[in-house]
Amino acid sequence: MRERNHKMTLRLNDKEAELLNKKSQMVGVSKEQYLRMLLLGVKPKEKPTADFYNMTRELNAIGNSINQIAKVANAKGFIQVQAYEENVKKLNEVLLELSRYQILPERGDEAWLLQEYGL
Repeated sequence: MRERNHKMTLRLNDKEAELLNKKSQMVGVSKEQYLRMLLLGVKPKEKPTADFYNMTRELNAIGNSINQIAKVANAKGFIQVQAYEENVKKLNEVLLELSRYQILPERGDEAWLLQEYGL
């Protein structure tokens, strides 16, 4: 069954329509989704640039190399497991924080938690 059962008509002038088109394209979502995000108090973020994805890919490659080096070092018996695990954890945290900063939209206020989750 369809979740959104209420159809609405919104009238905009040329300037407003152009602005809505531009902003939704910058975020990378449909106009409808963009308006829903605003309605729910979400601050949409622009799509990340190609540089962001290239940097993320390079960091993932570094992480894979670290894992391969660790496998060899572990097999030969000369690895400091705790230091290795701390560095991998830091790399993963940087990747996660980078993704959060660039991709995930922000909530305008915390009132949505009350509405959405009853907190």
